Amino acid sequence: MILGNPYLVIVMNMSIRLRRVLFLAAIVLAGDGVAGNGIALGQTNPYGARPVGPAYYPGYPGGFYPGRVGGAYYGAADLVRAQGELTIQTEQARQEREKANQAKLETKRKSFEEMMYEKANTPTLTENLQYEAGLSTQRLITSPMPAEITAGKTLNAMTPMIVSLAMKGTQGPVIPLSQDMLRHINVTIGKGGATIGMLSDGGSKLDWPLALQGPKQQKIAALIPNLVSQAGMGAVDAKLYREVTSQLNVINEELRKKFHKEEIDGGEFLEARRFLDSLTQSVQALRSPTSQRFLDGSYAAKGNTVPELAENMVKSGLSFAPANPGDTAYYQALHDMFVAYTTSAQAAAGFQVRYNPPRTDPWKVK
Repeated sequence: MILGNPYLVIVMNMSIRLRRVLFLAAIVLAGDGVAGNGIALGQTNPYGARPVGPAYYPGYPGGFYPGRVGGAYYGAADLVRAQGELTIQTEQARQEREKANQAKLETKRKSFEEMMYEKANTPTLTENLQYEAGLSTQRLITSPMPAEITAGKTLNAMTPMIVSLAMKGTQGPVIPLSQDMLRHINVTIGKGGATIGMLSDGGSKLDWPLALQGPKQQKIAALIPNLVSQAGMGAVDAKLYREVTSQLNVINEELRKKFHKEEIDGGEFLEARRFLDSLTQSVQALRSPTSQRFLDGSYAAKGNTVPELAENMVKSGLSFAPANPGDTAYYQALHDMFVAYTTSAQAAAGFQVRYNPPRTDPWKVK
């Protein structure tokens, strides 16, 4: 009866078609839920109402959602990218560190070059000493003070110059020396050594100043020749030596008292004081083992010309000692002879001593 009813057949056919449409619609809806929203059927949409069209999810631009598998690949890609960026940054840091190390080396090299430059252009201690000695010698030659002449300082400064010029074959004018003048020139061993000075003639011809003359002066004047004679034989009596030095101290004290009592003026006091100082030093020099050689003339200023005198002084290891009171003129004369010979010899060698020479640093002369 069913087969025979045409309406029933149509309804059954429509039902089959409807079921197919509904089935296909369900498939489409299920697929859209998985692919579009990532929400299965029967689940609640956490973002509210179901959006129409492509859905937008935070963290994925353009509304693109890669899904579970795609998100894993995206995470792996981010990890690889981060690792690459870390490697690049590490290498860049190494490059910057290397640049810093190179900059340190460059700074160190420049510091070394600066040190070498300063060392090459800074005078050494020896050069400074030579320069100062040269200035001092030039001043002693051109404009010495009277006290420097009578102390023998100018003569000692020019002696090695004269010897050096002679060794180089440079000769100055022939300047003869008076032997009587040389007997008034005192010498000593080395620099600042003992010298018998005023007692070189035996001590019997001392010219005592007026302020010192008196009974005590006469007593000591009689003792000094005996002391000098003993020193010439190399046997100084200690008792006699102490008596002479004691009497000199007494006379020196009496001189001081006379000056304070205004019994003598300042000029007389200074003259007598210089005489006593020179005599005391000469008496003290008699104790030296070399006093015998000074007394017999072995140690003395010898030479017929200026270069001969300078050469003998250097060979014997002698230096010019201070002048005795009253012998200033002899020292001034010998100084003038030394200056005349030195300046002439320097001019012959091609250079001249200049008055007040300007400052010329040694490293600029090289």
